[in-house]
Amino acid sequence: MSLSNKSFLPTSHPDETSLDTFSHTFAHEPSSTHTQYLGWCKRTRGGAAAVLAVSVASASYIAGSLYPPTTLQLISPPPAPPAPALGTEEAVKYTAVLEEKLQNLSLVKELRKRQGWYESRPYQDYPEDRRRHALTSGSLRGPGKLALPPIVFAKEDESEPSHSFTLARNALLNLPAKVGVTANLSINYRAPTKADQFIYIHTHVDKAQGRKVTVSGEVHSVETGELLVTARYVTSTGYGASPNLSNSALFVQPKYAHLLNAGGAVEKLLGSNNNPNAKSVGPEGKQQNVKVPQEAAV
Repeated sequence: MSLSNKSFLPTSHPDETSLDTFSHTFAHEPSSTHTQYLGWCKRTRGGAAAVLAVSVASASYIAGSLYPPTTLQLISPPPAPPAPALGTEEAVKYTAVLEEKLQNLSLVKELRKRQGWYESRPYQDYPEDRRRHALTSGSLRGPGKLALPPIVFAKEDESEPSHSFTLARNALLNLPAKVGVTANLSINYRAPTKADQFIYIHTHVDKAQGRKVTVSGEVHSVETGELLVTARYVTSTGYGASPNLSNSALFVQPKYAHLLNAGGAVEKLLGSNNNPNAKSVGPEGKQQNVKVPQEAAV
C-alpha cells in the first residue's frame, strides 16, 4: 500500500520543481505570441503607409504633369512643338482647324445676329510685298503665332464699331484722312496672356477732335472672360492733350496724312465699310464733321 501511495503522489501532487516549470511555461507562452503579433501589426501598418505615400506621390506627379499649376508654367513653361512652316500642307490644316473654332465661337455667333452691323477681316488681302515689312500682319502672322486674321464687327454707319482688331483701327477710322500715329500709349498687364487661346479687344473712343483721337481698350480672354490687359492714356503736353483724359491712348493725324491714303487704301486695309459719310480727306479735313465709332473690340 505504501508503495502504491508513494508512486501515486508524484503524479497527483508534482514537486516544487515540476510546478515551477509548468507555471513558467504557461505564463510566458502567451506573452511571446502577443509580442510577435504586435510586431506583425507594426510591420503591416508601415507597409501600408509606404504604399499610400507612393500612391499619393504618383497621383500628384501625374496630375501635375497633366494640369501643371499656373505659377509653375510661368517659371518653367513646357516645351512646345515647332510651328509648321508657312505655306506647307501642315500649316494649311493647322489654320483650317483654328478657323473652324473661330467661326464657332459663341461670341462670333452672337454678334452675327445683330442688325445693322457688318463683318470684315482686316489684313486678309494684304499684298505680300508689303506684308513682309509689317509687324502684326507680317512677322507675327502665321502658324504658331497670330495664325488667323481677326474678325471685325462694326455698325454700318461706323457709329459704334465692336470687336475691331486694335486700338489703332478704331482711332484711325475716326481721323479725317484715316491715317495717324501714336502720340502716347500706356499698357497695364493684369493677368498672363497665354498662348493657344482666343482673345477679344474691346476699345472705346473717348474723344475725337480734329486731328486728335483718344481711345481706351481692354483685352479679355474669350474662354474665361478674364481681363488680361488694359490700355491707358499718358498725358502728353507736346500734343496739347488734356490732363483729364487719363484713361485713353492718344492718336494724332500728321499733316501729310492725305498723301498716304490715296483711293481709301487704309480703309480697305483695315476692313472699313467705306461709308461715304465717314470719308473726309485733305488738309481741311479737320474742319469737317466725322462720324465717331464709340466702341470696338476683337
